[in-house]
Amino acid sequence: MPVQLEGFKVSQTLRLEHRRMFLALILSSAFTLLCVFVIYPPLMYRHGAALAAELNWTGWYTYNTLAGWLQSPRPPDQAGIAAFAGGGAFALLLALIRTRYVWFPFHPMGYALGIGNTVERWWFALLLCSFLKGVIVHYGGIRSYRQALPFFMGLVLGQYVVSCIWSIIAVVWDTPMYWSWQG
Repeated sequence: MPVQLEGFKVSQTLRLEHRRMFLALILSSAFTLLCVFVIYPPLMYRHGAALAAELNWTGWYTYNTLAGWLQSPRPPDQAGIAAFAGGGAFALLLALIRTRYVWFPFHPMGYALGIGNTVERWWFALLLCSFLKGVIVHYGGIRSYRQALPFFMGLVLGQYVVSCIWSIIAVVWDTPMYWSWQG
């Protein structure tokens, strides 16, 4: 659902027709579901479901957690709600400071990513990007920074496109290939 909402936000920002975006999201979701039902069962049959332990665990955990909540409801977790609100407020504060001061080094996404294991895997790329941004802003100003943004967005998109292509090649050739998201 978040991906679809971001798609609508992109269409709103680019002033695209919302009906066309809705149709594109519906068609792509239907195509994805069709692909899942065509590709996933033969893979599980050929290689065994034990190889998909993470997928099985995710489904098991989600279902059992929901069943537990429905069978024995608990009162709201006040400490969890306070932590969630505090984290959101801090991320909002970081975002507001960044909109006011372009030189401010801390990004709200850095706060969110720093909690998980993403930084452990991508620390050098993040450090390099922060250094390059600092150099661009220092020597070129905000205009150079805004001109360089599409290039860096293209690098991120390119990483995902290459990963998807390798995934498709791995499925077609039935051979392990390069997986960019593994550590």
